[in-house]
Amino acid sequence: GVDSLLFQVSVSGYNLAYAWQYFDGSLWQNFINATDVIGMNSSQLILRNPPLTFDQVTVRVIVSDNCSNAVSSDESAQITVL
Repeated sequence: GVDSLLFQVSVSGYNLAYAWQYFDGSLWQNFINATDVIGMNSSQLILRNPPLTFDQVTVRVIVSDNCSNAVSSDESAQITVL
């Protein structure tokens, strides 16, 4: 299996906020900080020991600034857990 996955985004600006999300098949859900989810509110998200239920899950990030302007990633990543 996979020990950990790293997702990273590079954005320039001030007072940026990050929200990493995964698609559960019908809705985008926010990742919740836990021992196996690190950095859900930063430019890097680490998933430790992703479960088999995360196979084929799509991940994206939404970045917003202090003026509430938000943009979601144009690209998303799909997880493959073996």
